[in-house]
Amino acid sequence: MKIDLERADLSPLRGKTFVVTGGANGIGRAIVILLGEAGGNVVYGDLQLASNDPQNVKGCICNVTKWNDLLLLFETAVKFFGPIHGIVTNAGVMESSNFFSDDVDSSGRLVEPNHLVINLNLIATLNCVKIAMHFGCKDIVLIASSRAYVPVPGMGSVTYTASKYGVIGILRGLRSNPDVCVNCVSPHATDTNMIDDGCLRKTMHESKQIIQTPQTIAKAVGYHFIQQWTGKCILVMGNGYYELEEAFANSIDDWFDKEARASLGVYKGANINRLEGGLAN
Repeated sequence: MKIDLERADLSPLRGKTFVVTGGANGIGRAIVILLGEAGGNVVYGDLQLASNDPQNVKGCICNVTKWNDLLLLFETAVKFFGPIHGIVTNAGVMESSNFFSDDVDSSGRLVEPNHLVINLNLIATLNCVKIAMHFGCKDIVLIASSRAYVPVPGMGSVTYTASKYGVIGILRGLRSNPDVCVNCVSPHATDTNMIDDGCLRKTMHESKQIIQTPQTIAKAVGYHFIQQWTGKCILVMGNGYYELEEAFANSIDDWFDKEARASLGVYKGANINRLEGGLAN
């Protein structure tokens, strides 16, 4: 379902407190700016901080793969601005090498590959969500990728795609939890440093793919925070916004016959159990 975000009223965000991971650059920076300009208080974590933060925005040095760094990020938000109303798990990375290329040690034995992509994109996201819920945060926006839905040859790679599928798994696993609203944004190609790796930017230009701005993604995040819904994912592709999860849930009837659905405890719309929620007061 295509949705129109251009007239979204972000005034309900005023005075609310948000935590954003990976908030110094790219999509994360655009999210921080949007939430801050809407009147929200924002604490963001990153390996390096921006130099021009306004008064209602505070940055913290944070390696999201380290539990204590994440914990300190949330503690800092509470210390400076009070209860946390919403979080955005934005920090992410793509591979810098082929996961399936073999490296061997001096004795010729296979060396364990680097798991940074899984640890940062998926494990750190899980940890961030757990800490957020511990602090009583009621609104969670996850950042996945179009790769979790739409296979695009030449974009991303196996562990990146797997990690973003995992983020969608977090969305589907948590959406029936009555104590939290969880939604997701899945960006397609976006103008950040991430697409400068290798020849990815050149490949996308040559194939005439639209490379959208980080601000386009930030709009979808803000929209989630003002909606009375949960379990939704907005795909941002070609500067258009498409909600995917309801259509996915409604397709279950096409997968199984009645007997199979009864056996599995699956019914039409099972993946959208709760459509109410929204930003906590």
